[in-house]
Amino acid sequence: IAAMSLGMTWMAYQRTCLRAEVRRGMAPGLVDTAGKDVAEYCPAEADPEAARQKMGSMTAQLVTGVGVVSVVEWQPRRLRLTITTPTGAEVMLRQFYYPGWVVRTAEGRSLPVWPAPGTGLLRLAAPPGRHALTLWLTAGRAEQVGWGITALSVVGGLTAWCASSGMRHGSTARGRRPMAT
Repeated sequence: IAAMSLGMTWMAYQRTCLRAEVRRGMAPGLVDTAGKDVAEYCPAEADPEAARQKMGSMTAQLVTGVGVVSVVEWQPRRLRLTITTPTGAEVMLRQFYYPGWVVRTAEGRSLPVWPAPGTGLLRLAAPPGRHALTLWLTAGRAEQVGWGITALSVVGGLTAWCASSGMRHGSTARGRRPMAT
């Protein structure tokens, strides 16, 4: 069962996370400056080279509008920004877009977020004013299923271990050793 669930998880991962040419083995893996293969971390529509050229060393930039954007916190699956714009602005971040990204202002207002055309980077629209924005990536369906399979596997493994441990030590059905006479 575990092998079957692992196989299903791998197939779902390939369909949703790997670019088509990488899935088919037709493109070499992309390697970052540390020599790590990064193709597996790219959404299917992303172009890492175009993203690198567009963003340079910046982590956030205004694409439209006038203003200033600053990164306050940058952690996996969670970002915090401040933006001040008199006109409203679109911001692009050096973070690939995946379905499940959520953007909210400090007041709780949701903002639209989408992949930037040609790069696959995360792009969002901010209204006029000064805003503290929080972005986070929610767990997708495949990830939730994966956590469920993991939990069931742990429970099953512990149950099997407890059952076999009890049998090896001569436990009775009630879980106690018989008393010596």
